[in-house]
Amino acid sequence: MSGRDKFKKNKKLILFFCKLLSIFSKKFQYRLYNKFSNGESNFKILLRYCLLKNICKQIGNNVYIGSGVTIKNYKNLSIGDNVSIHKNSYIDALGEIVIGNNVSIATDTKIISFNHTWDDLSKPIKYNKLLPKKILIDDDVWIGAGAVILAGIKIEKRVVVGALSVVTKCLESDGVYVGIPAHLIKKIDGAKK
Repeated sequence: MSGRDKFKKNKKLILFFCKLLSIFSKKFQYRLYNKFSNGESNFKILLRYCLLKNICKQIGNNVYIGSGVTIKNYKNLSIGDNVSIHKNSYIDALGEIVIGNNVSIATDTKIISFNHTWDDLSKPIKYNKLLPKKILIDDDVWIGAGAVILAGIKIEKRVVVGALSVVTKCLESDGVYVGIPAHLIKKIDGAKK
């Protein structure tokens, strides 16, 4: 049975559990998420989903959050349906992150929606102002293991981002992108670039 089928079969029970957890403050639920962020038992996977459903801006149906996934600024994170975010990924939604439907984010991926500035010469760079920039990952995207998605990026529909790629500019639909920085190597429809 697929994850979608399991979710559909148990949806009422899952949403009841989410509702039950919503009696606690968002701050407490975030602490609870961090406490149970490691492990792959069905209970921990369910708990992570329900906690994020309550504390994030929006979380759709059948969202899998793997072990060790770190989420910062969760109130600015929206995730669609049928999304998987795998082990040890790091997501910081300071500048807002929107993830569409049917997206797979492989292990060790980093998605960071802000840049550091360095304009104030009286302060070390690490203490300069942060510049938030929205990231949009459209429907039907697969992000390979170890990829890095930087602030202000839009990844259009039906895109594959190769493992260990660094996305520094917007990616157009129906393409396979690899490298540092990520660049188009192939159209998904089979046509060469």
